Amino acid sequence: MKKPYLIIGAVGIFSAIVITILVKMFTLPTNITLIKTFKTPDLPEISELLPGDFRQKAVSLDGRIIQGTNKSSQPTASTAKMILGLAIMREKPFELGSTGETITITPDFFNRYLWYQTHNGSTTKVVLGEEISEYDALVSVFLASSNNMADTLAIWAFGSLENYQKYATKMIQEMEITNTTIGIDASGYSETTTSTAEDLAKIAAKLLKNPVLKEVVGLKTHTVPVAGELTNTNKILGDTLSSGSQIIGVKTGYIGNPSGYNLISAYEIDNHIITLALLGADTREDSFTGSKDELMRLSAEIIPTTVVNRDEIVGYYETWWNGKHEIRSDSEITVVGVKDDQLETDLTDTELIVSLNGEEYIVKTSCEPFRTSPTIWERFLYIFGWNNL
Repeated sequence: MKKPYLIIGAVGIFSAIVITILVKMFTLPTNITLIKTFKTPDLPEISELLPGDFRQKAVSLDGRIIQGTNKSSQPTASTAKMILGLAIMREKPFELGSTGETITITPDFFNRYLWYQTHNGSTTKVVLGEEISEYDALVSVFLASSNNMADTLAIWAFGSLENYQKYATKMIQEMEITNTTIGIDASGYSETTTSTAEDLAKIAAKLLKNPVLKEVVGLKTHTVPVAGELTNTNKILGDTLSSGSQIIGVKTGYIGNPSGYNLISAYEIDNHIITLALLGADTREDSFTGSKDELMRLSAEIIPTTVVNRDEIVGYYETWWNGKHEIRSDSEITVVGVKDDQLETDLTDTELIVSLNGEEYIVKTSCEPFRTSPTIWERFLYIFGWNNL
């Protein structure tokens, strides 16, 4: 017969083993690990600006300069009218589909028409007492590059060219346009309005965000009272680029040697606006040809990048008791950016967050259901290393 103390000892040892096993079983970590497998793609690299006989070049993507040369200021010529358009739509705004307020041609406005005519400036015909809508006045400014109508709009809206100068100067400062000087007129006929290709590319991007101005600069022809049918001075407007996009504006400019031939042009892809400023071409044809060539090149290189596809595996949940479970995207994200832009991605419990230069795009994610805690049997097997994980 066994001695009682041996039985008691065996029971004690067995109990200690059981307790140890139970403690280990129920103190096992039960973390669910979120693992990102998604790789952030590379954004396209664009080549250098094409060679050409231009004093300055600049390209912006949504108003952000991505390429530029020579940042010295020079006379803007009629590209200054973009600034006027922004000032008018800020001071005297109206909705797309409307024509705005009515402007009456006073003796002062008529005399300005005569003055520009005698000084070989671009004009649109007006007559004393004529009434013209704000919309038609803007069309005259942008299609026919009307100097007299530019000054007329500025004086009508702000009371004088001096007041316009102060207003426009403050406006561009608020827009963080830093290398542009507003001169003594609103038309750009005077050499006193100066800017850079980079500033003008930014200004064009802001202009195209206004629905009315975007429509106006995109018109090839339009009929206004008295002056009749006007034709846009931008000869490449509407041309189709390699991406299938069309050139949507913006403004020509020329006042002789001080400016050379300037052209600010643009196209749009996936609701993103690319603007190109070429300043100081030797001829008008060089200005059009150079801009078209540059836009063709840009439209082939600045293309949408698919960051994540619908139903793409972007990561997985991992546990020691039931392995890996795939996390998939519920939709697609496409961005427009270029190399050196800040493209980042982050995976959370419910979504994939894509950030491009601080702008966020969010895709919901989904995963098949799985147990969030192990069974007793799985705990038991795990502490003896008998599971297959």
